[in-house]
Amino acid sequence: FPGNLVRAAKELNALRGRMQHAIKQQLQRPRIALKNMAQQLKTLGPEQTLNRGYAIISNDSGAIVRDANMLTNGEQVNATFSRGKVALVVKK
Repeated sequence: FPGNLVRAAKELNALRGRMQHAIKQQLQRPRIALKNMAQQLKTLGPEQTLNRGYAIISNDSGAIVRDANMLTNGEQVNATFSRGKVALVVKK
């Protein structure tokens, strides 16, 4: 009978260790996935795009210009770079 208790206690400790390890694994997976998504978001974000040499063109109301056909001759637009902004006048 005492031997059974000792064996049961050892088995319980082993199961507890396995359970703690499994819980850590289950918590770590979403944490890693979230970290990867945050890195992707940072990489694909507008700030990094500007740092690669692109500019964001917006009209006077602040809307992003995605098509040159949206602009008219003489219209004023704003160009945002990684370091600053400038106002431009459209010439077609």
